[in-house]
Amino acid sequence: MSPVSSRIAVFSLAYAPHEAGAEIAVREIMERMPTTHFTVFAQSFDASLPILSSKDNISLHRVGAGKNIFSKLLYIMRAWRAAESAHKNDPFTAVWAVMAAYAGGAALLFKLRHPRIPLLLTLQEGDSEKHILRRVFLFYPLWRLIFKKADHVQAISSYLADFARRHGAACPIDIIPNGVDVEKIKSQILNLKSDEKNKKDFRIITTSRLVNKNGIDTLLRASAILKKKNIPFELWIVGSGPEERRLKALAAELDLEDKVVWHGSVPAEAIPSYLKAATVFVRASRSEGLGNSFLEAMASGLPIIGTPVGGIPDFLKDGETGLFTDVDDSHDLAWNIERLFADIHLRNRLIVNGQALVRDQYSWNYVVKEMLNIFSTLCVRYRIIIASGIVPPEIGGPAYYAKELSQALEIQGNKARLIAYGRLKRLPTGLRHIAYSFKLLFSLIFSRPSFLIALDTFSVGFPAVLMGKLMGVPVMVRTGGDFLWEFYVERTGEKIMLSDFYRQPRAFTLKERIIFRLTGWTLLHAKFVIFSTPYQRDIFIPAYGINESRTAIIENCYDVPMASEEPAQKNFICFTRQLVWKNINTLERAFEKAKINSSDILLETGTLPRAEYLEKLKACYAVILVSLGDISPNMILEAIAYGKPFILTTENGLENRLSGIGLRVNPQDETAITEAISHLADNHVYKKEKKKISTFSFRHSYEDIAREFLTLFQL
Repeated sequence: MSPVSSRIAVFSLAYAPHEAGAEIAVREIMERMPTTHFTVFAQSFDASLPILSSKDNISLHRVGAGKNIFSKLLYIMRAWRAAESAHKNDPFTAVWAVMAAYAGGAALLFKLRHPRIPLLLTLQEGDSEKHILRRVFLFYPLWRLIFKKADHVQAISSYLADFARRHGAACPIDIIPNGVDVEKIKSQILNLKSDEKNKKDFRIITTSRLVNKNGIDTLLRASAILKKKNIPFELWIVGSGPEERRLKALAAELDLEDKVVWHGSVPAEAIPSYLKAATVFVRASRSEGLGNSFLEAMASGLPIIGTPVGGIPDFLKDGETGLFTDVDDSHDLAWNIERLFADIHLRNRLIVNGQALVRDQYSWNYVVKEMLNIFSTLCVRYRIIIASGIVPPEIGGPAYYAKELSQALEIQGNKARLIAYGRLKRLPTGLRHIAYSFKLLFSLIFSRPSFLIALDTFSVGFPAVLMGKLMGVPVMVRTGGDFLWEFYVERTGEKIMLSDFYRQPRAFTLKERIIFRLTGWTLLHAKFVIFSTPYQRDIFIPAYGINESRTAIIENCYDVPMASEEPAQKNFICFTRQLVWKNINTLERAFEKAKINSSDILLETGTLPRAEYLEKLKACYAVILVSLGDISPNMILEAIAYGKPFILTTENGLENRLSGIGLRVNPQDETAITEAISHLADNHVYKKEKKKISTFSFRHSYEDIAREFLTLFQL
């Protein structure tokens, strides 16, 4: 699954046109991930280049200028500050550091400032570990912190993966090499002029920066040995660097001036033409992160010789995909080159195996696929836990809400996880709440969520806020119903309406007093208290002393119109739980009275699995709900979506939204309920009500609901 609407900050000291293998690899990956937007913060090595530029899904922000060590150190602060400014305007979902040096330092500062934003560290280092440690020296504790704070490491070789672990990385580490554009190399080779393809001699080639780590001096000494043996060859050295003068002096000293051709630095797109004109590729590396030049040579159809250092053993299997030579051993290198000169069958075997390896494991398609696997888990906008008492296949509005909200959050590029009671409901009251608290705690420890949404005020709300405070995770409590009122009505059988419940003191039991206190504590310590309607908010604020500034309204789902069926009979449905506050007994008595004058009407009650319920809803005559309090009844909202007339209790939170449609009844007035049923049973009234519902145009999807939760979290 590719990330959706992800914005990634990329810290890379260098970038095009001043780029080397690591930066080229990152650019290749970004260009092949069009659904993700990347903002690259790079050093400007040329003051004439624009500070800001963009192309397709990549924006480039150049900071500072200069090539000296001081300007590179300044890059860390400049890049961090530029990223902070960009993050304020449009938040990043992840940070990507290209190597654990200057770019890693800038990414570390951003990570310390925003610990919940995941950090991906890419390791492409080609220098030896000894050289790197000597360079960081006094800054080692800070440098090591880059590894410790990383949420994921992508190393281009096994050597660099072990390197990361040695220096503090405790996060997941994936070995994903750099890629080779096999098709591009093929096309470039096919376009070569015929005279470029001719090999008049046994031609050795190395494409290397002329630096100590690449062992060009060892190759020159091996070439001198070959010359003394009168082996006909030519050595092409493609590349430039600080060692060039010394190496040319060494070649003259070894009497190789007639054997060595110095081509200097050439554009990357021209490299295949040089490779195709050669016979064998050699690099006698002293250290190597991976060795992309080897892979390009293999893709071009050359046998390779390399040393068993760094990441080279990941792809070079001696005698299968190439030949190994010992480090700093010119005699061993000369012997291996001589083997390839003498044995054309060995050369061909290495060529075939090498090309197959690059095609299967080092193509950009393979690399991008593996990188997408990282980003699909790492590059989510937020990690969210949804605490709900019930989830499907359990029946009920809260279960359906939890499932739909979770899916909507996932669609928008987040990672959502549902935590329900499940089998814990079998435990006694109190004990099951404690067990659920620990269940939440373990989820918080291992999931490291950005925030937690609790879908009621007590059963999951109290454990969620308690564990959230313990772990430093913000919690938003969506009130749903009113657990205390429901519990009181069920215990006493007193049919008191929700709007009247808190207006005078009640003779609460000890358990009810505990529920009241814990609910109040939960609502006071939540980051936000979410109501689906102002109706419940206006009841709860004075009852629990909630600060109104920490409350918000997120309405329930008002779905798009659904296809329905013409009813075959006048069946009213009320599929809901058989609880006192649902007022089913009053409804049944009122319905029996209504049947005296409308004998063809039918009432269906009870509970059904959701799929069966929706089939009943689609084919029913009307929906009826006469609860003592219903804050935002999904049954009515779904009736509207299916174009079904309805009778609704006056004790509801939908009045402002549904003004003008549906019939209202006082749930304590049995006669009024009877009259409303008889009224809606009249065909003329029924048609008028259907027409009113057909004009209802307000829509509020679960995607809207998810976005509203995310907006609140960002406040």
